Amino acid sequence: MREAIGAEEAYVICAGDPYFTRIGDDNDPRQYEIKQRGYWVVWRQLAAAESATAAAFTVVDRIVTEGGLLGETNTCTHVACILPGDESNSEMLVVRGPWPDGLGEDMTNFLEAARPVFAYLVAAVLDTERQARHQIQLSALAGIARAFSEAHEVSNVLQSVATAMAKAAAIDWVTITLVNEDCTEVIDRATNLNRFSNTETADLNVRGESGEMVLPVAQALGRRRRPYLYPDVAESDMSDALKAYHERGHIISVATFGLVFQDKLLGSVSFASSVKREWGAAEIGFLSDLVSQAATTIKGLRLYQELEEASRIQHFLARTDPLTGIPNRRYIEEVLRAECARAQRYSEPVSVVMADLDYFKLVNDTYGHDAGDEALKHVAGIARESCRESDFVGRWGGDEFMFILPVTPLDGGMAFAERFRSSLSDSIFVPRDGRDPWKIGLSAGVAEASVALYPKADSLFQLADAALYRAKESGRNRVLAAAIRAAAA
Repeated sequence: MREAIGAEEAYVICAGDPYFTRIGDDNDPRQYEIKQRGYWVVWRQLAAAESATAAAFTVVDRIVTEGGLLGETNTCTHVACILPGDESNSEMLVVRGPWPDGLGEDMTNFLEAARPVFAYLVAAVLDTERQARHQIQLSALAGIARAFSEAHEVSNVLQSVATAMAKAAAIDWVTITLVNEDCTEVIDRATNLNRFSNTETADLNVRGESGEMVLPVAQALGRRRRPYLYPDVAESDMSDALKAYHERGHIISVATFGLVFQDKLLGSVSFASSVKREWGAAEIGFLSDLVSQAATTIKGLRLYQELEEASRIQHFLARTDPLTGIPNRRYIEEVLRAECARAQRYSEPVSVVMADLDYFKLVNDTYGHDAGDEALKHVAGIARESCRESDFVGRWGGDEFMFILPVTPLDGGMAFAERFRSSLSDSIFVPRDGRDPWKIGLSAGVAEASVALYPKADSLFQLADAALYRAKESGRNRVLAAAIRAAAA
């Protein structure tokens, strides 16, 4: 082709990150024969033109000094044309002359005829990556419902929805931004999966400064309730920062819609195109329908997560003692059954400590139940501090506490119980009403399931409780071991 049109060199560049890069050239894009700004100016002029085959321009010292669409000027050192493609118009064929007398009509016709050929060759080079990405995109389109039902993170669904919308609208970028209820904070953001997904530009779009830029746009959308439509970003009233971002992303046209469900703003959806779009009524109607479907999906996900969170809270409350904040008897029984089964499976010991406060009824009768409640919270705090990460403590009921000590034999359980008793005895409880402080004592019983014999949870509890009863009878403020190891029931 170079010989056919009297050229010294012909090459193809495509949108990189953040530079145009030559296909098949690993050199630094900043050192190309034309500065990146020059490539951008030429590409943008062609991309914004409704009907133009190529652009002719002159380069001096790597800078584009003059030029225009082919036909307007033919005297040039370079000529370029955007290669047609079904996915992107980011590839551009650049041919270097010079042609001091200008490109003749035959050369112009040849260049126009060569465009689809070069487009085909470039597509073949990128075909493997593109086919893999298309497969992912189609899977995303077909799997939004599955992603919605299975996802535990909003971002997972957002990317699937954005990818499906981009595929349906045949558009380069779709970015979904979610905001909090009063529209003062971006809470999540995702863009569609495409050729540039793993680039700095995409990262900037999702997590960087552009995310901060869109918050004012979302706030304005919440007030005006109609989309922002920009057929040509460079000629729009966008902020300079947003224009610069779109220039880096090789974006010509942008349409941004409010993401609204039942008259409440959830965020925004931005459609960005590297092909100039006039955003006609039919296309706006179609995009509005896509955004409406996305709003329904995202709201459904939020409701699902809220219900799931409410269920977790309810589950937590059902298993937690409301006074002390530690597990209640119901949860203790669950853990004890599980630990007994685990100990048997791995042939490991497990010990249980039953502890009961000494003379606690006298505390309630003398100082009142409010003071008694404060004392129970005090004991629960020391109990938590006494436990290892693997240990478990809960309030069995009244002033009784149970500890479950995995992989702990009887002597280890006795040592633990004695440390807890001593820590509590050394502490001083000071009532909030200013009454005199007092020390709290306790008695405890310890039982172990032997390595050879593993009981049901009830049997282990009964042995520890019997040891506690003997500690009370023998004078209180002491720890006693069960008379026998627990036997299999």
